[in-house]
Amino acid sequence: HSFAACLANRRSPIESLSLRKCRLGDEGVKELISVFLDHPKMIPKKICLRKNSMRDESCSYISQILYNTGLEEIDLGENNFFTPRGLKSIGRALAGRSLAFRRLELTDNSMRNKHFLTITEAIGTRLDLIPSELNLRGNLIGVEGAKSLSRMLSRRKSPINELNLAENGRKGKTRISALLEGFLANPALTPRYLNVNYCNVREEDYFLFARLLRHPNCSLEKLDIGYNAPHTLEALTVLVDC
Repeated sequence: HSFAACLANRRSPIESLSLRKCRLGDEGVKELISVFLDHPKMIPKKICLRKNSMRDESCSYISQILYNTGLEEIDLGENNFFTPRGLKSIGRALAGRSLAFRRLELTDNSMRNKHFLTITEAIGTRLDLIPSELNLRGNLIGVEGAKSLSRMLSRRKSPINELNLAENGRKGKTRISALLEGFLANPALTPRYLNVNYCNVREEDYFLFARLLRHPNCSLEKLDIGYNAPHTLEALTVLVDC
């Protein structure tokens, strides 16, 4: 209560607010968002709500400050209680903005195919309002989720700056080939930075990466592909030769 009051009494907004691991829960998030709704000019550009035991109810509250406010980045990582219903409200809020969102972090949320499909469906045709930096590290994306993600990104007018899918292969059945095939359909919209560490990258995927990198319109500038072993010398040589 006292912290919320301090925010309400400020004369100018703070640049960044981190409430990581503060055990806010849905009630704490509700109180925080209510302060911001009463004082919309006090909404920071960046908010971190990582590891706060948030559920779908929190997503509903948070979506209210995503509509056309000064907020540009939000970190909702390590909140394993989100269902597709909660994430749908986040996707719809992003699609309802008039200005593009800079960064969305949904790391380590045990998100599966159904979560990714829900987000892409909620954003719908407002593809250029997709955050320019997407951090989806440490989830459980599978083939269908990877396909929906690449389809969504490859229909934009310009590539996003970052797509982080690292550690999606440790427990899940990620097939990077499904993602790469989507990017090959429109190489100019490949993310500028792609992280697929620990993503079960297979030998045949290296040849897909090579095809993508050789394309003259490929927009990929940085690729992290570590911790994906074993691989043959031939596969590595093909990638390096690009």
